[in-house]
Amino acid sequence: MWIILLAILLYAEICVGATLVYWCATNPDEIELAKRLVKEWNHSHSETTIKLQPVPAGASSEEVLLAAIVAKTNPDIYSNMLPAMLNKFVKADTLLRLDGLKNFAKETEARIGATILKDYRSPDGHYHQWPWKLNPVMLVYNIDLFQKLNIKPPRTYDEFWTAAKKLTADTDGDGRVDRWAMSPSMTVMWWQRLYDFLPFYMAATNGRSLLNQGRADFNNVSAIAVMDFFQRGFARGYFPKSGTVSNLFAQQKVGMTIVGPWALKMFERSMAQKFNFKTIPIPVPDGHHGPAYTFGDPKSFVVFKNTQHPEAAWEFVKFMTSKKADKLLLDITGQIPVRKGLINDSYYKEVFVRRKNLIPFASQVPFTKPGDNSEHIVEILDFLGQQYEASAVYGTIPANKAIENAANHVEHIYKNW
Repeated sequence: MWIILLAILLYAEICVGATLVYWCATNPDEIELAKRLVKEWNHSHSETTIKLQPVPAGASSEEVLLAAIVAKTNPDIYSNMLPAMLNKFVKADTLLRLDGLKNFAKETEARIGATILKDYRSPDGHYHQWPWKLNPVMLVYNIDLFQKLNIKPPRTYDEFWTAAKKLTADTDGDGRVDRWAMSPSMTVMWWQRLYDFLPFYMAATNGRSLLNQGRADFNNVSAIAVMDFFQRGFARGYFPKSGTVSNLFAQQKVGMTIVGPWALKMFERSMAQKFNFKTIPIPVPDGHHGPAYTFGDPKSFVVFKNTQHPEAAWEFVKFMTSKKADKLLLDITGQIPVRKGLINDSYYKEVFVRRKNLIPFASQVPFTKPGDNSEHIVEILDFLGQQYEASAVYGTIPANKAIENAANHVEHIYKNW
């Protein structure tokens, strides 16, 4: 009799009367996706209600989450966790260990596979996140402009400089350059390095990240070559020292830009005059062998440890990352699910037929990396950004010195913080 009672109590813990709070990202497409899926869940799971809320406004989502944890107003489930930031929450003991939940191994093998999953393991050896989506950072170029100027899409740095020389021009004859090759960010904001230095470094090193067991792993010729690449672009006038990456590309003021698939819809919406564009891997140093890896700009689901209904939360996370949900993710947001064999799965063929511009990003998934999972990543990238500004943008220090300074700062952080 007591066994039956225990089973009833366990079932009640899983679902009866449960209300779970779910925070999603704030961009309109993801809110639309979340609303649609939450509505479907609530309709078919009356015993477990999901209350949806976009993450509240703040300086960053991570800061909002940390403040909410202190105030005990955090959600049960969150879907916009940057893996690079995860360890800060793990160290604070705020996240549920997902590998302790029912069928975790079975579910991960079915959806993700061991090769990709290992990149998402925390330093403590456990899994506190469920990889959801990737936005491989790649090079998008203006096909029409390249064809007009007889430019070959660049695979190497040398090919990039050949293209850059032809693209950079005074198109209206007023004596000032008004079209450039590319427009990398000039700001020192830490997250900007995820969209310039880091993807180029991963491309140059077959997927290496910045850290290795708490030590700087980028004081090398590849990192110096990447910093020198950006320094040359600014010094030669191929990169403007003003403007924003996305707007200049949509206005055909630059011929190339570094973005993920999230930007495709934005380009189409903001084009003053329609033009064709194509996506290719990040350029690599001359003589490089192998594929060009890149930063995946991933986001993961997490469940907070203080949830009253961990099993129900896990069921919802699985629902949000089902094959059907992943198809909606592709179609509504244009972002790429972390799902093995995606590009060859006939279930998703219809989306790729309609949205052919997503195929290069989906094909890049096996050659993406999530970046370093370190509680110090903001400070590390912030200092790297300062060195990037001094060396690449303004040329006040050589590339090798900028890399040396940034690597030494990593050692200082891990030794003294």
